[in-house]
Amino acid sequence: MKKLGLAPLAIAGFLLTGCATGGKNQTIGTFAGAAGGALLGSQIGGGTGQIVGTALGTLGGALAGGAIGKNMDDSEKTRSEK
Repeated sequence: MKKLGLAPLAIAGFLLTGCATGGKNQTIGTFAGAAGGALLGSQIGGGTGQIVGTALGTLGGALAGGAIGKNMDDSEKTRSEK
C-alpha cells in the first residue's frame, strides 16, 4: 500500500482547528492534539487498520487538546477578571 504522507494529517488538523470557536489556547490545543494524535494513531496496525488508527488518533487528540486549551483559556479569563 502506498504511503499517504503527512499532507492528509495536516489537512485534517487545519479542518479540525476551524471547528474550534474558543480562545487562542483552545485553537492551538486542538491543532496540536490532532497532529500528535494522528502521529500516535498512525503507529497502530497496518494498511486499513493504520488509516483507522490515524483517523481515531486525530479525532481523539483534537478533542483532548481542545478541552485542555479551553480549560487554559477559562483559567486566564478568570484570572484577568480578578
